[in-house]
Amino acid sequence: MKELLIFSERQSNRLVYMANVLTERWGVTVKVTTDKSVLMDSDLPVYNYSNLPIQGLLNTIPNRLLFEKRIQGQDLNVENRKNGPYLYANNDSFLGFDPLAAAFFFLSRYEEYLPHRKDEHDRFTSKSSVLFKLDSVQCPLVDLYIEELRLAFVKKYKGLALMKGVFQTEITFDIDRLFLYDSKGMAKTIIGAAKDLILNRAALAERLEITIIGAAKDPLHIYEHIGSMAKDSGLTPRFFFQVGESSRYDHNNPAHLPTVRNLIHEISLKADIGLHPSYFTCTDQEQLILEHDRLKRITNQEIQHSRQHYLRFSLPNTYRWLENMGVSHDYSMGFSDVNGFRAGTAYPFRFYDLGCEETLGLTVHPFIFMDLLSVRSQESIHACKTELDSLLNTISITGGVLNTTWHPETLVGYDVPFSSMPLLEYFLQKS
Repeated sequence: MKELLIFSERQSNRLVYMANVLTERWGVTVKVTTDKSVLMDSDLPVYNYSNLPIQGLLNTIPNRLLFEKRIQGQDLNVENRKNGPYLYANNDSFLGFDPLAAAFFFLSRYEEYLPHRKDEHDRFTSKSSVLFKLDSVQCPLVDLYIEELRLAFVKKYKGLALMKGVFQTEITFDIDRLFLYDSKGMAKTIIGAAKDLILNRAALAERLEITIIGAAKDPLHIYEHIGSMAKDSGLTPRFFFQVGESSRYDHNNPAHLPTVRNLIHEISLKADIGLHPSYFTCTDQEQLILEHDRLKRITNQEIQHSRQHYLRFSLPNTYRWLENMGVSHDYSMGFSDVNGFRAGTAYPFRFYDLGCEETLGLTVHPFIFMDLLSVRSQESIHACKTELDSLLNTISITGGVLNTTWHPETLVGYDVPFSSMPLLEYFLQKS
């Protein structure tokens, strides 16, 4: 059997979206129908998602969430179980909760449209999330819900083969600046040297040795090394480049300099690449378009992948802008203050735009682990490895992608308590 039906008394874009999520997860076509005859007469497996409970079928009394056309506060009716908290608990449903509504709440990022407290960079933080309140930031609740539903179907319909998700790893690098000292432009080099003269004489000596004498290599010029490490482990690395203008929060090297352009182009020939839009593109569509076009010219490639600098994005506007530019994959979906599952899942998923109630062509790739967050929050490399192992073990059970994010500055130990290079080596060995 290659098809599964969801019976509902009403059609809705939100319900169709969830049917498509199941189609992608399970490898069979999942369709929504309002034809009541399928409840008794269909030869296909039927999931009765309606207020008409039928003996012999898997019945879920649906929560209203998937049939609403507005955004409003939700009564999540949480029930704590052994595996974790379950949203939209309902004793009249065969699983005791509504798995489709619960999964949609997280995947649509419904809570980010509701009033919430943001941080100093205008970002949604873990402490504002339902997951934090439920002590489940590092638990992929959506994946648990969908797996429980899959097991119920497989048990009831013996000939129904539904794929179980497999565990994968992915490695990405955020290139906030290509060089620490080199290729900064004359003005930045002079200002940086003046600051080092006052604050850090050792850094001044290193800067002069690189930029004036040319006797040493820039500390961040490790791209060939980390790219080779990833490929030796069977992973294809992806580098996200910042090519915007400088600001208080953007310290990238000027993209017009030949050394900068040449290195970006060289890396793009050996690895997958994407755009790392600068800090203010979150609210400036024209600047976002400018940077996207600039990276296309530098690499002579179509740029279809992106991750926002500082993880600053606004829903749904940023995703609409990216899609309109031709970007089809975004990697910004993660917390800026803790490692874990911002959308409750380790699987890529299409973005549902609650503003216009339709599914965008943009695929969201949640990142689960960032080296900078781990190094800043843990007291040692050993503690970082423990955190990484915990996430590895969790996703290996539920399936999904352990998407990891690394920074050259953190890898070389710049402005952090300790280098994350041993952590990267450990991750690649585990991969």
